[in-house]
Amino acid sequence: MEFECIRSDVPSRLNVTAAADHVDKVERYIWTMKERTRTTIHGLSFKHLPKLMIQALVCHPAKGLNQFPAKNGISDTLSPLTIMTGRAKPDYNDLKLEFGLYVQVFEDNTPSNTTTSRNTGALVLNPTGKAQGDYYFMSLVTGKRLEQNSYDQGSYLCSRSHGQV
Repeated sequence: MEFECIRSDVPSRLNVTAAADHVDKVERYIWTMKERTRTTIHGLSFKHLPKLMIQALVCHPAKGLNQFPAKNGISDTLSPLTIMTGRAKPDYNDLKLEFGLYVQVFEDNTPSNTTTSRNTGALVLNPTGKAQGDYYFMSLVTGKRLEQNSYDQGSYLCSRSHGQV
């Protein structure tokens, strides 16, 4: 009942409940989020996930669900993402890289003639939402989050079209 004091300031759809009461729509949304997160985890080839990847993984289905208008939501034509950010349509640049994909990211911004590597192995986390198409990655060297727009997905080492693996 903590939000009862703001009832007059918000739309009439406010449903104030006691702490032990259940709200079916909210519980269904949480169930959907857990289901999509679990599905993504089972599609990955990792046995254990670092905390950074789990945090990014939970944001992944939420962003996907928020890109389309919610059934019986505030608007039949505007998605929650559009309402909050003003973007008129989904950003398909956010779909370029799949969560957990291995890439090489370019890290060194200071040119030199040394033979040290300028690329670092990393795993794709989430898009940043910036117009440049930047992504968040998890460095496999440091385990820290990187924000980059320069990356290389690499290529297959063998041809699948000829049945070779």
